[in-house]
Amino acid sequence: MEKKRFHIVVATILFAVFLWVSVNMSYEYQNVVSVPLLVENLPQDRAIATPFPRTIHVKLRGNGWQSAVLLLGSDPQCVIDIASLSSRKHSLTLNDIVDRMAIPLGLKPVEMSPESLFLSFDAYAQKRVPVALNTDISFRTGYGRVGDPTVTPDSITLGGATSVLATINEWPTVCNTFTDVKAPIDANLSLADSASHYLKLSPEMVNVRINVQQYAERTITGLLVETMSVPQSKEVILIPPKIDLIVRGGVEQLATLGNDSFHVSVDYDALLYDSTGYTEPVVLSPKGVQLVAKKPEHMQFIIRTRL
Repeated sequence: MEKKRFHIVVATILFAVFLWVSVNMSYEYQNVVSVPLLVENLPQDRAIATPFPRTIHVKLRGNGWQSAVLLLGSDPQCVIDIASLSSRKHSLTLNDIVDRMAIPLGLKPVEMSPESLFLSFDAYAQKRVPVALNTDISFRTGYGRVGDPTVTPDSITLGGATSVLATINEWPTVCNTFTDVKAPIDANLSLADSASHYLKLSPEMVNVRINVQQYAERTITGLLVETMSVPQSKEVILIPPKIDLIVRGGVEQLATLGNDSFHVSVDYDALLYDSTGYTEPVVLSPKGVQLVAKKPEHMQFIIRTRL
């Protein structure tokens, strides 16, 4: 008797669940699906000249059963066959997009974001542009970059519409973050792919090398200060004639530096317009070397006529 009641209870529950599902699945629902855009049969001598999104969002309305088929089935995609477009410029609306999608029967399109797509075409061309390094680097205390980063290759080839290429002067890498850096960086970085669905990038990855060293300071003594552009009839006397420099840079880099690695000078024309009798010399240092101080900071000068 108890077993018989148990079967009745189970059957009742199953029937109630079935009834609840049937009622709820008969209601209308709206679902927003992300639809990838695929372009096919584009002639080799033509290219898309108007930026367009990788995906669009389409809102569809249907009952629960139709929505379930949509959500549980394969992801829809929109295939745009360029050969089917009637002109070099074409606008695609919601109905045009839905006609190019495989969606379950009974589902009705409601809206699309963006509301329409505009495609135009131009002659295909190629252009060589430099790579723009996009990195965010934080160094461990006492360490820093020495010299400029080396990017290989330093330029890439872009292929696309002539009108689009005319607006591009460089191409960035994706943003890469390096933290607590205390050793040289040698990494392969991908190029930004924000427009790679209508532009061809070759190659799609570059190598970057950044020399990182522990920082130190060094004093360079007895640098002779050169006076530039002095007329033959004039003579400039600097007091003192030499200065010392305190510089900061990588330990290995500083070890290779000598007095001939720096150029210290004053310009004669600037001295003529100076009424104080003192001037500050200009220092040219190797890349990656930071000037900390000059001793002395200012130099006295005397201009006199040669006899």
